[in-house]
Amino acid sequence: MYDIIRKEKTSTKSIKNSRLIQKKSKPHTTINSNDIRICYNSYQSNNVTQFCGFRQLDINKAIGRSVEDLAWEQYSPQFQKAAKQVAMNVNTGSGTSKTIIVDIVGQKADGSFVLLEVKSSRTASFTDNQKIAYPEIYNNGATIISPNAIRLFQTSSIPNGTGGFRVEL
Repeated sequence: MYDIIRKEKTSTKSIKNSRLIQKKSKPHTTINSNDIRICYNSYQSNNVTQFCGFRQLDINKAIGRSVEDLAWEQYSPQFQKAAKQVAMNVNTGSGTSKTIIVDIVGQKADGSFVLLEVKSSRTASFTDNQKIAYPEIYNNGATIISPNAIRLFQTSSIPNGTGGFRVEL
């Protein structure tokens, strides 16, 4: 995480001639979307990492968390029960097991499940495990391994035929 102390202009020609004086705090700490928004609005640049010192991965994670929160607010009321960030084991056709984290798992009144994978843009792709796991869940089901989700849904079994949906916000 970075604390922006002040911006000193070395020239009035362009923002490229600006210098940020930064103080590093703990390396690899998480940033939140508000940090990015402040930084981005301050510099109005497409290259946020150049001016703010954030790693692109940290920026993507913060944006992803914000989009997941928006999706949660929008979709969770549609389910009788819902949980975020649910870990599942999926047995693949090759006999191996993959673990994925599903962004939102909802259970309808009839007991059926819906899996929502939230993406912040059209270009955001599924992870390699997700590409393998979602078709396998539909064909063979999955096992929830997140203890809180097991308690909430009162089962660890996601039956075959359960659909996974991509949500873009």
